[in-house]
Amino acid sequence: LEEELRRSAERCSEVEAGRRSARAALAEMASQNARLVSAFSAKKEEVRSLKSEVAEARKGVDDDNADIAAKLLAAQSEAASLREAAARKDADVARAEAAAESERASSRAASRELEKLRDQLAQAERSRRRLD
Repeated sequence: LEEELRRSAERCSEVEAGRRSARAALAEMASQNARLVSAFSAKKEEVRSLKSEVAEARKGVDDDNADIAAKLLAAQSEAASLREAAARKDADVARAEAAAESERASSRAASRELEKLRDQLAQAERSRRRLD
């Protein structure tokens, strides 16, 4: 009976040691779990913060793109206006050159007519002198 009691006491001690070991392992696991949950929460907050930064950056890029697109449209419109103005100026220059050429031709014709009239006047002067 004493032997059985001693074996039972040893077994009890082993079971108690196993329980203590299991409790220590559970405590370690709980501590590790707490650290993992804390790290997970920190990473989750970091991800949330990074997503917010990315959204803000995208909004900035979208705003920049909209601004660039508006400036491009304005520049294209201004370029079209300048091309139209240049075409009008070219047409004005062509009309002015044509008018100047016409005036030069009229001037040459008037000069020829004037020369003819001078010749006629000189002829008439000579004829009158002969008659005198």
